[in-house]
Amino acid sequence: MTISNIINDISYISAWRMELMFILRYALIFIILIYLYSKNFINKQTITIFLFVALLIQCFDGIYQSIVGYDFFKDNLGSLNNGLTGAVSNRNTYGFLMGIGVCLTFIYLFKRSKVDLVSFFILIFLLMFSFTTLFSYSRGVWIALILSLLIYIVSQFKYLRAIHIVYFLLIASIISLLLANTDSLSSRINDLIALKTSNRDIIWLKAISLIKEQPIFGWGLDSWKIYGTVNYAGVHNSILEILLFTGILGLISFFSILYITLKKIYIYKQWELLFIIIFLIITSLFGHSIFKSKIYLSVVTILMFYVYSIKIEMKEQES
Repeated sequence: MTISNIINDISYISAWRMELMFILRYALIFIILIYLYSKNFINKQTITIFLFVALLIQCFDGIYQSIVGYDFFKDNLGSLNNGLTGAVSNRNTYGFLMGIGVCLTFIYLFKRSKVDLVSFFILIFLLMFSFTTLFSYSRGVWIALILSLLIYIVSQFKYLRAIHIVYFLLIASIISLLLANTDSLSSRINDLIALKTSNRDIIWLKAISLIKEQPIFGWGLDSWKIYGTVNYAGVHNSILEILLFTGILGLISFFSILYITLKKIYIYKQWELLFIIIFLIITSLFGHSIFKSKIYLSVVTILMFYVYSIKIEMKEQES
């Protein structure tokens, strides 16, 4: 990031501020989490509970918004016809958060084979998260969930039980009813099937043309607002954004970190984390800047903590 900014003689403050915030807000927080975990000041169960409660509050807020037309915390407008935003004021960001909720509840329900009161409540939460995800109208999140869920189920097929099939059929039936009775939702599905990109193709073509001009080091951070297409705030594709901002060298660095992370997940057989990281990767291909999207990067930071904290656990077991 620094090399790209220096080579392009970046003078606007936002680029350097973006790099500084990336280091302080995410890299430093990751280091602090790892340190606190290594000293037993925090544990992953507590973090998971806080994360789930935060997502659940957002979920309830979205349901509240679907009923009264605005959310409880910020009075953001939203509806079943126009899409839910919750307190984050953006449908895609809200859909992303609710998609994380679907991932967490799905994993817990899949790993829990017995039917009891806890499973019942988790199923209810899964249905709630699915409802708010659907009505966020975030097609990128829909695609990411479908693909990551399929990959996870196939990889864990030997653990599939009859009760899981019952859950799937129930959820599929409810979604089918919603599609049959909600014109705006079925219209959004038709747009997805028809491969309508909401002008992302225009954005991507412009980004590709810029990348061709400076492929090695890119144009520097936050350069899209200077050289990009007017009226479009971002590139809406993580690969193109990395190439545009930091060039091929930046993309190599990104894939190196991704490879190391996936290798650790494979070694430690943390398939649930793989499921979530696939979801994150796919959603980043349709939106959520990996340089400046605060919520997206916060989730990535927590995920990285879960991955690399396993090494601490392994060392403790060895000793």
